[in-house]
This record gives sequence, structure tokens and C-alpha cells, in this order.
Amino acid sequence: MHSSIPPNVYVALKLPSEVTKIVQTVPNSYGKPPSGPVIEVVANLNARNISLGKYGSFPCNQIIGRPFYATFEIADNADADGHVLHIVPAAELHTEALLADGEGDGDGEAGTSTPSTAFPQEDNRNIIDNKSTQQLTMQQIEELKQSSTDAGREIISKLLESHSALDQKTQFSRAKYMLRKRKKYLHRFTVEPMDVSALTEWMLEQKDPGRILELRDEAIGLIGAWANVHYGGSGEPDGAAKLDGVNQAKGRWLIVDDTGGLVVAAMAERAGILYPPEVLSGEGLSSTTKQGARPPQSTEDDAPAVDAMSMSASHTTLTKLARRAASWEPSKRSMHFKKKRRWTKVRNTVDETRAGGFDGLIVATLMDPASILKHTVPLLAGSAQVVVYSPYIEPLVQLADLYSTARRTAYITYKREVAEGAADDKEEDFPVDPTLLLAPTLHTSRVRTWQVLPGRTHPLMTGRGGAEGYVFHAVRVLPAIGKVEARGVQAKKRRTETS
Repeated sequence: MHSSIPPNVYVALKLPSEVTKIVQTVPNSYGKPPSGPVIEVVANLNARNISLGKYGSFPCNQIIGRPFYATFEIADNADADGHVLHIVPAAELHTEALLADGEGDGDGEAGTSTPSTAFPQEDNRNIIDNKSTQQLTMQQIEELKQSSTDAGREIISKLLESHSALDQKTQFSRAKYMLRKRKKYLHRFTVEPMDVSALTEWMLEQKDPGRILELRDEAIGLIGAWANVHYGGSGEPDGAAKLDGVNQAKGRWLIVDDTGGLVVAAMAERAGILYPPEVLSGEGLSSTTKQGARPPQSTEDDAPAVDAMSMSASHTTLTKLARRAASWEPSKRSMHFKKKRRWTKVRNTVDETRAGGFDGLIVATLMDPASILKHTVPLLAGSAQVVVYSPYIEPLVQLADLYSTARRTAYITYKREVAEGAADDKEEDFPVDPTLLLAPTLHTSRVRTWQVLPGRTHPLMTGRGGAEGYVFHAVRVLPAIGKVEARGVQAKKRRTETS
């Protein structure tokens, strides 16, 4: 990915309130807050600012070309050059983090046992914390907002000075109080790239988690690890084996994705093919790109799908089609070629999928996994990894039972009896072929945030709930054809006598 913020890309703005805002870095544009699953960006020639609500607004051009993960501060008044954004130095951020950690250490260091007489345990039980403890009124705070020029630091200082019960609070309580005020009044934000991890967190915390099946970062990592998704190289190796024109050396995975493409994007990022090579290396961009605009490039929509036409130029059908297409209007002709390319792409995808030979299968859907694996497992190569994700454990428990050892033994016996004519056909008892997968297992992983303080260590009460998320894993095997018999002379074990 880019190390600096390029134009015309989506970025994540981390606000002090721990809210993520998704905007597009369109030069001279105004970023509208996302109002739904689809992110909208509306051009506004009058405003030309990105609004962050109570934190202020700033021109989009002032972050283009700046480094990612930099923290910006929005000034109330622009400087002589018209800039309202200033990068917060790393030393200042580091100092503030150390001060916050020092105030939140509590009454002693974790893991040490100190006598209660030397370090008395403080609490807030005798503190009456209401509106009367804050001497600063809302009118005075609004006046400070209008007159302040240091991005909220003066307001925080006045609030701490005018709090009558601040000295009675414990160190941990004072740190939490200061943190709340900093989140509320500091006009800062951090620009982060819009990668898979940021998109997952944004969908889970601020949008609809059900659209991505409540898929978390740790579950995505678990899926990629068990599916053995890895980087396959940047170029085609010499002498690479191919199947119907498909390179087999890089690895091919069949993915059934019901999360809106999140799983596909995560696996592509893990395999190193999500970001184009020119974005990674910066090659192929002219000087106009450095100034904030990508040069116009020709696309496939500008020309007909000539490679899809296997007939010769003198073919009668092709000649009639050419004359007929020449009589169409340009819009109709463009739509025809676009549909032709789409049909060709779908046909090639279907043919490649039916050819099989995949190195792995990943399923993330609410549909019955057995109905999917019945048709997709035969398309896998030997030793391919099969991974099925479900937010609930019940479908995966049933799937593991369908591929269990007992079910496999019963299926082999049933097939033998059917071949001998001693049993009736009962395919409904075996929805899938249990001999195709080996060692079915279930896994889960979830990161939980804990508050670690002496005598007050517990999970954070504000952590989100939701589905746990489970992963089914098995290995594709190729059953032996015919009857398996043991041959050869069995070596006799030497008997040992013990006295």
C-alpha cells in the first residue's frame, strides 16, 4: 500500500471519541458522512471541506500527500498560508501516553504484593460527583470554545481547575476523567489506510455486523491460517504446471463468500494480490500523479471483446453481426460489447471452476454447509484444506458429524452392500460423501480486552457481545479405488522374556 495518502482513495479517520469516519480523498471536495452500507462522497464547490462534526472541518487537499498514521490537529483559525491542519509531534503524543499510563497505574504495580498499611486503598464511595462539583458553566465553556485557539487544550485545563472534587478522586478515576475530556474537546484525528482490518472494525462497531456474519479480525486470521492461504510469488515461474491455462504453482482457492466480499478481500490481501503492483511500487505513474491526479488510462470498456470471438473475420455470422452492430447507436453498441465481455468473463469463470484442482475451499455463509460441500469438495485437489466459517456452532457440529469416523465406516459398509445387492439405496442417510474429508475439527478464537489493575482486574464491561464465530476444518483426501488388501509377509515380532 501507499506510505502517503494518495488522492481518490478511501481512508479511515480515527477521531478522539474512538469513532471511525470513512471519507474519500477527492481533491477540492466535501466528504459526506456515510449514511448506509454504501459510502457516498458528494462534490461541493462551495464548502470544499471534510466535516468532522464538533471537531471542525478541513480542506481535503491538506491531507493528500501526508504520511499515513499521522495525527493531525485542527486549528480554530488558519495560519498565514491558509493551513488549518498541523501534525502533532510524536514526542507530544508519547508524553501524553506516558502521563496517562502513570495516572492510571492505581495504587501499586501489577503483580506485586504490598502491605495495605503502606499503600491505603482509595475509593470513590464518599465522593458526591454531580453538576455542583464543576464550577464552570456551559455558557462559559461555549465562550471558551469561541475564543480558544489551541484546539481544546485551554478548555480541558479550565475544566480541571474548576472541578472541586478532583483532588478527592483516585488516580485511576482522575485519569479516566481526563481521558473523557480529551476525547470530547481535543480537535484531533489520525489518518489510517482503509485496509481489511479497518473495514472489519468499522462494520462491527459502527455499521451492521450481520452483513459480514459478525466476522472479526481473529476469525479472519484463523480462516487464512487453516486454509493455508499464502503468498504465491509475483511472477509466473518457469515450467509451472497449468490446468486449462491456469497457473497451478501460485495456488488457487475456491471461496463461497456471503459477507459482501470481505473474506475474498482478506484472503487476497493475505496472498499478496489485493493491491496492484503499481500501487505497491509506485511505478508507471507520471508526474501528474504526484500532483494529486492519476493520468487517464484506457480500459477494456473502450474496445470490443475481440479475444472472445473465435470465428474468422470472413465468417458469415460475424459479417452480419458487424454490419448490424455498425447500424446501432454508440450507446447501444457500447452496452452490447459490455454485456458480451461480462458474459465471456462469467463463462470463463464457470469453466475454470468446473475444471477443479483447487488448493483450498473457504465457505462463509448462513446456508447449510453440507449442501455447499456436496458440490464443491469434489472440485478440490488432494490434501486441499477445507474451512467453513459460521457465526454459530450448531451447523458446524452437524457438519462434523457428517464427516465423522463412524459415519465414514457406515458409508463404506453401505456402498459395499449396495454393490453386492444386499441393501437398498438410501442416499438420504448420507447427504455428503464422508470419505472425501479427513480429520474434521472445530476451532474458535476471540480477543477480549481486560482492565488490569491491582484488585480490579476484569474484562471490560463495554466490550461488544454478538456471536462467537466458529471455524470447521478438514483435509481433502482421495479415496482408494477398489478393495484394499494387505500384502506381503508380516514380520514376526521377537518375543522377549522378563524374569
